[in-house]
Amino acid sequence: MKISIYDIAGNIDNKKTKNVEKQPGHDFNKILQNEIKGSSIPANHERSLPPIDNISPTQFEITSLVDDKRQNIEHVASFLNILENYQEQLKNPAVNLKELSPFVNRLEKEVEKIMPFLDSIPDNDELKNILNKAVITSTVEVMKFNRGDYV
Repeated sequence: MKISIYDIAGNIDNKKTKNVEKQPGHDFNKILQNEIKGSSIPANHERSLPPIDNISPTQFEITSLVDDKRQNIEHVASFLNILENYQEQLKNPAVNLKELSPFVNRLEKEVEKIMPFLDSIPDNDELKNILNKAVITSTVEVMKFNRGDYV
């Protein structure tokens, strides 16, 4: 004989419902009415809120927004400078791959730093278009370098 999970679950549920009997005199509505009658607060009593004087004033830090913008601009400038330095080093035939490796590592790190800022810029902003192209260029260059295209 084959026993399935559903047969076992059905038997357990049937046994539970058969054993439970309704106890007379325990109607929910009666219990609720008894609790309401025994309550010390009258039904028509209005509750009052605590005074607003206890709420502490909120201070907004405008300087942090300015600092964030300044920091983002510095990240963008640093990223573009590293990309430009990498391009200059790549043009020079005297530079070997060991000397290019730090530039590639810095490009990877700068792309990670710039991505949250890039995502926060609105789509219609021209800066987003420029940064997006720079991120794509640097990502492709890192892939080319790691793949061995410059060997």
